[in-house]
Amino acid sequence: MLPLLTDGEAGLRELLAAALAAGAREIISQPLFLRTEMTWRFFLEFVGTEYPWALPRYRELYPRPGNAPPAYRQEIERRVSRLAAEVGFPSRTREERVRAEAPARPRQLAIEW
Repeated sequence: MLPLLTDGEAGLRELLAAALAAGAREIISQPLFLRTEMTWRFFLEFVGTEYPWALPRYRELYPRPGNAPPAYRQEIERRVSRLAAEVGFPSRTREERVRAEAPARPRQLAIEW
């Protein structure tokens, strides 16, 4: 998800409704992650060229390579969860999804003497 470009409520609602109508069963979202310095520099240059009005906010959200700040990521997760529920998707948090899909941990056996 691209901050300021694809994270608005109206566009997300339309996207989620179309996904549900097309047969999607679950929604997973994540804000933009700029993993490497090369990717970070390239993307900020792209934003500066194509969306110069958005560049100050991108520099604020991404002062260096990596994730957007936790507050923004949580805001997006709440927004997508709420909109997904509004259009009819089952609601599951990221933590619930990870817990449900994690491989079973082997049971530790006790050693007795």
